[in-house]
Amino acid sequence: MQQAETVYGYVSAHPVFLEWVEDPVHEMEKRYTAGVDYYFVCLLAAFVFQMLITFLMLCRFAFIGRRAPGQQTSLGDMNA
Repeated sequence: MQQAETVYGYVSAHPVFLEWVEDPVHEMEKRYTAGVDYYFVCLLAAFVFQMLITFLMLCRFAFIGRRAPGQQTSLGDMNA
């Protein structure tokens, strides 16, 4: 852009660059398909992540308040 400004005297604060393709409809369909594929992959990854976190929290909360076998309860433990 700087070279064009120098050679031709054009001044552009926010230049817009375009790429000409032979079949623009096909190119847009390719990009749409890639975007939909990416969306569903991210959706699946988020679902798996949420299921993992839910399972880990379920396991953690299942053991709240349980004691190891043979461990005696003392008065100090009742205040905690």
